[in-house]
Amino acid sequence: MCHNGLRDKISSAGSKNDLIDAIEDALGVSGPVGDPKVIEALDKRYTGQTDEADAVSDRIDKIAHKGLPQVWVGTRASSPPTWWVPPPATPSR
Repeated sequence: MCHNGLRDKISSAGSKNDLIDAIEDALGVSGPVGDPKVIEALDKRYTGQTDEADAVSDRIDKIAHKGLPQVWVGTRASSPPTWWVPPPATPSR
């Protein structure tokens, strides 16, 4: 029975016994399926991976705000540098 169904069953209980039954049904929801040791191991693994991803994100953020040359950050000159010569036109076929 879904969460709303259990809440409706509790709120619409017609007697004390119906209410007790509804509460017991709500408390009887089973836990996650699987071996608890495997679930705990996966939790530790995913937490470690999240910590590593956060550390990489922090390093990237520091570099992006402090260490990149302007050309890498995304700004550009309004005109090409004076030494730039456009490539010759490619003849059409």
